[in-house]
Order: sequence, then structure tokens, then C-alpha cells
Amino acid sequence: IINVPVLVKKNRALWTLGSATVSLMLLYAAGCVYSHGDWFVMATLGTLLGEAIIFLPFVLRSEQLEKYVRNCKGLICMAADSVLTFACVIYGTLKYGDVVDLRDGMLATVACVALVWAVFLIIRYLKVNGFFKCALCFAASVVWVAAMTVLSNAWNGMKLSEIFSVKGADNSRYDVIVCLCLAGVAAVLAIAGAVYKFVRKKPHDR
Repeated sequence: IINVPVLVKKNRALWTLGSATVSLMLLYAAGCVYSHGDWFVMATLGTLLGEAIIFLPFVLRSEQLEKYVRNCKGLICMAADSVLTFACVIYGTLKYGDVVDLRDGMLATVACVALVWAVFLIIRYLKVNGFFKCALCFAASVVWVAAMTVLSNAWNGMKLSEIFSVKGADNSRYDVIVCLCLAGVAAVLAIAGAVYKFVRKKPHDR
């Protein structure tokens, strides 16, 4: 981090990030060998995931890579983050748990990643104004919260009559309150999007 920017004349940021990552991996390896541990792969996967989330968007926007990735930068970032997330879950649960833990971990990861992908696809690829995109994101969150509530309660053995009851088995339905709040925000944003579209269309009609 200190010497590479001074020694390198071009692409200082990429060289600094790459050398720092390699140095960190070597430090992990040395520490793992010295301590006779077996945590090198888990530490490496976690570090790569964190670096990909923070730095990969900037790396793909560099002059050396942008001409190759073009308009696929967001898709590449999402795919890389998802793959590394699943790799951490799969390796971690198999190493420190069992097959049951892997099943539960994969289901939880798929559920969380699904909402993130839905929001990304809505924001990135839908050709509507920002209000409609935000409304759809909140609507997707409503569907996600409702689906996760039903699936998690069914997984824990709750009866269907209790799941779909307004009060629920414990006489409290915070999920219903959350869904209603999210749906209300989505409705307000949808109305704002319709008004914005009408206001923008009106001057063109003149």
C-alpha cells in the first residue's frame, strides 16, 4: 500500500489493490502454516467477498477493463458477489457443520440473494422513471417478506391456519405491519411516478 504507488507509474490503483490482496493472502498462508490451522480457505473466501463488494465496481470502471465489460459491470459485480457468497456458505457449513447446516444455509442464502437480485434487475433494466422503480422495489420487498414469513413458519411446523391468521400463533403479526407499511410506501411512490410521467408528457404534447 505504501511502496507500490511510488514504484508503479501506470494503473497505480489496480496494482496497489492487487499487490495488497496477494500480500494479505501470503500473510494468511504464513499464519495458517505457523499455527497449524486449517482456516486459510475460509479467510481467503471471506476477504475476497469483502473486497469484491467494495472494490470490484471501481476495478471494472478502470480504463483497462471498461472497454471489455461495457454495460455489464453491474451484472458482473452481482454475479461475482453471489458466487463468493455461496462459496463462503458452502465451504463454511461443510467444514464447520454438516449436511443439515448446508441445507439451511443454502436456503437462507438463496432467500436473501433473491431479493437483492430482484432490486438490482428492477433498478438496472426496467425502462421506467425512478419513482416507479422505487415503488417496484418496495413491492418486491412486500412479496419477499410475505413469502419468507410463510416459508419460515411452515418450516418451523406452524399450522397454515396460524400462518394466515391476522393475529398469528403468538397474537402478534409484525410481518403484517411491515408488509402494510411497505405496500403503503410503494403505493405513494407509484402515484408519484404516474404524476411525474404525466407532468413530463404534458409539455411534449404542447
